[in-house]
Amino acid sequence: MSNPPTSRLQGRLKTGIANPKIHGNTLPEVLVAMLILSIGILAFLSDQTRSVQTVRTAEQHSAVAQILQNLSENIAANPLMIQDKNSGRLLKSHVLYHRNAQKVRPCHAATHTAADSGTLAEIHLCRFQQELAAALPDTEIYFSICADSAGIPPDIQNGVFNDFCDRRTGLSAVKIAWQPANTQNVYSHQALIAE
Repeated sequence: MSNPPTSRLQGRLKTGIANPKIHGNTLPEVLVAMLILSIGILAFLSDQTRSVQTVRTAEQHSAVAQILQNLSENIAANPLMIQDKNSGRLLKSHVLYHRNAQKVRPCHAATHTAADSGTLAEIHLCRFQQELAAALPDTEIYFSICADSAGIPPDIQNGVFNDFCDRRTGLSAVKIAWQPANTQNVYSHQALIAE
């Protein structure tokens, strides 16, 4: 009796071709397949990173819009009544809230049970800055509250904030711009409040 021609036994190691129809992949084929798979995975991860950044930016915009809405409501609820020199009518003014362009800084909101309009405006502005700082950590944040009829969005260029307020009467504008740390991206929001 003879051994089958396709295999030979030598000790415990089987050598030779057991089935000539079965072929494996060569090392270069396996390496090319791994390279193609790696490129696909890297592209997917890159898209995921951009998606996370986009969601974070959207969350920041949403938080700033809510904070801006809260301040706008506080401003509208606490006007200063000024008598017009020409007509003698009482006019609403928001000048108690007007601030030149400035960086958001730490403050301590007083908690008075009874406060005049000026003190109430300071409390609102302090809370506004606290909320912005909490919503946008590790970020340069600037704001301005001014008379503005142009509606041009604020900007930060080379670390300098420009509110683009035209200082004309009629509307008060709350303008915010922020720049996250280690980026060149600048984001802004603004709201106009009728006098």
